[in-house]
Amino acid sequence: MGRTRTKGEEFHYAVFRAYFIDGLNLARVPVLVNLAESIGLEGAEDVLAQGTFNESVDEEWRCSRECGIAAVPTFMANGRRLVGPQPYQAPEKSTKTD
Repeated sequence: MGRTRTKGEEFHYAVFRAYFIDGLNLARVPVLVNLAESIGLEGAEDVLAQGTFNESVDEEWRCSRECGIAAVPTFMANGRRLVGPQPYQAPEKSTKTD
């Protein structure tokens, strides 16, 4: 479990690049396994097959639904929500109080 907690950001970047830059299908298990192994996470195929993180993923989906998140990306800060691609300055402007 310790290695999964230290590789999150690295895996996030690898997945982001795979999807948005390389056009890979993240719904394919071999793609996810290769991404995990590329950053030094072994055993991803077993984790996916066993559903090791199903409970955590289900909780994240529940939270997203409760927050009204239905699109990616969605940025939330100070109770405000920005949906879809935004100019670089938009998140900063949305977090300032009036």
